[in-house]
Amino acid sequence: QQQQQHPPTHGGEALTRLARLCIEAACQSKDSVQMWRKQRRTLERLPIELGEALFHQLVRYRLLTAPLLESFRYSVQGINVCGEAMVDANWMAYLSDFRHLRVLRAADCRSLSNSAIRSLAGLDCLEELDLSRCTKITNEGLEHLISLKSLQKLGISETGVGVQGLISLSSLTSLKSLDLGGLPVTDEVLSSLLALNQLEHLYIWGSTISNKGVLLLQAFPHLQFLNLAWTSITRVPPLPSLRYLNLSKCTIVSIFEGWERSEAPLQELYLTGSDILYPVEALIGPGTRNVEVLDLSAATMPNYAILGGLKSLYMLDLSGTAISNHTLNSVAEVGGNLRQLNLSGTKVESEGVSVLVGHVPKLEEISLSGTRVDDSVFSFLGLMPALKSIDLSHTGIKGYFCTTETGLANTSSFKSLEHLHQLICLNLQNTLICNKSCRHLTCLRQLCHIYLRGDFLSDTALHSLSLIANLVCLSVQGAVITDSGLLSFRPPPLLEELDITDCWLLTKMGILEFCKENPGLLLRHELLPDEWDCGIQVAWRKGDIKVKRDSTIPQWITLKKASASSSLLTLENCNERKNARQKRSQKKLALATKREAGDSGKVLDERIKYSLSDLLCLRQLALSN
Repeated sequence: QQQQQHPPTHGGEALTRLARLCIEAACQSKDSVQMWRKQRRTLERLPIELGEALFHQLVRYRLLTAPLLESFRYSVQGINVCGEAMVDANWMAYLSDFRHLRVLRAADCRSLSNSAIRSLAGLDCLEELDLSRCTKITNEGLEHLISLKSLQKLGISETGVGVQGLISLSSLTSLKSLDLGGLPVTDEVLSSLLALNQLEHLYIWGSTISNKGVLLLQAFPHLQFLNLAWTSITRVPPLPSLRYLNLSKCTIVSIFEGWERSEAPLQELYLTGSDILYPVEALIGPGTRNVEVLDLSAATMPNYAILGGLKSLYMLDLSGTAISNHTLNSVAEVGGNLRQLNLSGTKVESEGVSVLVGHVPKLEEISLSGTRVDDSVFSFLGLMPALKSIDLSHTGIKGYFCTTETGLANTSSFKSLEHLHQLICLNLQNTLICNKSCRHLTCLRQLCHIYLRGDFLSDTALHSLSLIANLVCLSVQGAVITDSGLLSFRPPPLLEELDITDCWLLTKMGILEFCKENPGLLLRHELLPDEWDCGIQVAWRKGDIKVKRDSTIPQWITLKKASASSSLLTLENCNERKNARQKRSQKKLALATKREAGDSGKVLDERIKYSLSDLLCLRQLALSN
């Protein structure tokens, strides 16, 4: 009742704390699901916000079986199961009763085939369908979707659909967004799609469309977003309503050549890795001069001076280009609207950054990662008052200046940033920062996010950074931090996350002890215990340790803290997580070790490492031997 009186304001995402607690309890285990799944009438009357929240929580915990879907047929309008292996023909068959379903996102569900999506044919209310990278879907499967006349958004990129299947899409006249990336879209196919006169988003990257065929795009009166990356197109004709254009990995001659209107709507232009043969025709013509976002990362062009003509730029990405100190003047000429600038991986040096001073007064984010800058760059960055984020990773930054006579550290180079009152983020990973440099960092008390990584950092660095009272996120990776140093670290009052990944001297016992003392802190660290696989990542929040394997390892393992009287550890398989309280207690007792519990009478049960199917396989192997 409380949820109905105060409906969420963000599409069902805002739930009351009581509702979240109830949903968490309902998804605690398979046993808890069995307790309430028979209350069909209650489930069918659930408000949509609660029904969808419960539904996706079950999906997240791998507890949503195909028969259980029937309970949500009246209370769910949107489903997101992208990448879920459980989604197959049997699972999809139950969706045929979801008569109110409006959104279905099932991208990367590799088990879906033509027969599996047959049950979608009767979903008359379906407006959005994403089957991208479902490689088993072909022209035959697409025939089942032609009857969905209410469909407004369709994604079938990187599927097995061919030319004839693409041509059949012309009957879906309500489509406003169509993703055909990686499919054989030819001039003939594009000509057949002209019937889709409501189209606003069209993604045909990797297609075989030609310069002649691209002229057909002018027949789409409402087209706003267009992705032509990885194609052989060299010229893009004027498109009067286009706001977003992606021509990455293309050879470009001209964009919007022959534009005759006074104002151009194009706002975002992405040319990543492209070869721009004629920059003037491509970038500063009347159709592109009002671009606000320009991505030229890894692109090649003979002349960077033309950038000065783009006075409306808000974000400019020049990472991986040939721009240097001599050509950086063109960036300074962009003017006062520039707020984000990426120069990472270029030949820019500290002296080159000086030309930006006074010309980009609104610049908020700058990335100089992988450039040739040194500590002298801080004297120039300190004169950019609007800076909020600075990325100097993979550079020669030390954090101090050395005297000429002795070569010893004398003056902090960070002092130049003291007057940047809006600076909240500083990235110094893989630099020459050492313990002494971290002491100098304490003068930047306005910082909220600090990212460090290096072999020259130790316990002293960690303790020095604790003096920055406004820190919310602190990352000190690859440092020589010990258990005693971690336990003596007193987190700043606002600190929410501490990342000490690759700090190899730390032990599991030291990390657990620190977590007990700081239960409200999110801690990240990689552990390589004997009883676990490599690549396990640990995150601790409010007393719980969640262990996530590397992305290449399909299973999840959960490690939970036991009661205060004993440091017992529990390992649970993801598919059987959060079992009944009695079973969890038995597993905790079975996993108690002499090292962690301090009780020599307890024995580690090695069987707890394996799932039930693994144990059955091992038993059969033992019997055969």
